[in-house]
Amino acid sequence: AVQSAVEAALSTAGQIHILVNNAGVNGPQVPVEDYPLENWERVIAVDLTAVFLCTRAIVPHMKQSGYGRIVSIASQAGKEGIANVSAYNAAKAGVIGFMKGISGELASFGITANSITPTLAETDLMKEMSDDYIAGIKERTLMGRLCRVEEVADMVAFVASPACSYSTGACFDVSGGRAQY
Repeated sequence: AVQSAVEAALSTAGQIHILVNNAGVNGPQVPVEDYPLENWERVIAVDLTAVFLCTRAIVPHMKQSGYGRIVSIASQAGKEGIANVSAYNAAKAGVIGFMKGISGELASFGITANSITPTLAETDLMKEMSDDYIAGIKERTLMGRLCRVEEVADMVAFVASPACSYSTGACFDVSGGRAQY
C-alpha cells in the first residue's frame, strides 16, 4: 500500500519533497498489567511502524533530488508519559526518537527530519477518551483549552517550509504552555 501511494504521488507530481507522517490511534486506557497485546501491537503498528514504512519509502526519492522535509506528528504523551496509555506513550516517544535518529543520516542530503508534539487536539480521537481525561489535559495546559488542528497545521507548514532549513532532529511543541521544559 505504501509503495503504490508513493508511485501514485510520483506519477502525479514528479517528485516528493515533503512527507508528513500523521496517523494515530489511542488504544485502551487501562493499567499496563491489563493492556491487551493485540491493542499494543495495533497502536505500535499505526503510530510508529507506519511512520517508519512511509519514511523508508520516500527517503530514496528525497536523496535523489537533494532536498526533503520529513515532519512526523508525535504527541506530548511521547515526552511526558501519561498513565494508562502505555502503548500510545511508547509509540509517540518512538516517533520522536526515530526523527532524531534519521536526522543524522539525512542532513548531508539536504533532508530535515523533525517531529511535532501537540497536546490533545480537537479530533475524532477524543471520542475514545473520558470527560475526566479531557478535563485533566485542559487543566495542565496554561491556555486552559485543547489544541485546534489548524494550530498543528500551521506548525507543520512552517517545519516543512524552506524557512525551517536549519532545524533537524528537533521536536516542536504545540502545547498551549503544557510543556514547561
